[in-house]
Amino acid sequence: MDASSAKMDPRKAVDAWIAKHRETVSPTELLLGELWATEVNDLSMIAVASRQIKTMTEVSN
Repeated sequence: MDASSAKMDPRKAVDAWIAKHRETVSPTELLLGELWATEVNDLSMIAVASRQIKTMTEVSN
């Protein structure tokens, strides 16, 4: 997000970042969708999601 202009619309900045990093965003979106679809939410599920989000943000830097 550091690459976006200060005057850029926040939604457009996020959309541009997602488009640029689609390869790393897609697995994260898939995982989160699966987690939200389940009825069981526990600490291990949160840990998996947290690691995936961390990976997504580190790879895209």
